[in-house]
Amino acid sequence: MEHSYKAYIKTINNTEYYFVKKYSCFPEFKNVPAILQNYGMHTSFNKACKIAEIHDNDLKQRLFNEASQGSTYGYNKLKPALSTSLRVEIINNKPSIVTKLTGIKKIISDRMPHWRILSHS
Repeated sequence: MEHSYKAYIKTINNTEYYFVKKYSCFPEFKNVPAILQNYGMHTSFNKACKIAEIHDNDLKQRLFNEASQGSTYGYNKLKPALSTSLRVEIINNKPSIVTKLTGIKKIISDRMPHWRILSHS
């Protein structure tokens, strides 16, 4: 298991917020997306790191520099091919794997509740 981090700045209601995320990665397993372990958001970068439980000063400095430049530290390897087509959601208090098609099917079902009954002639 490895840790990877992402830090960025986002403006919300004309206020800049620092977002800091700590991920757990499992490089020994293929096609396993990174898991969000800790997350911090605050107008102060140090408070965002404290919320995300990141205490290493060298790491915090690197994350701050890269958030200010708009890039991320160690985050490029977090996007395996599987994570672009699948995601995990909590449905009925159980983790479920959801595909892009599941979302499309739900949209169609919401707009046309009887879409399966329609004749295709």
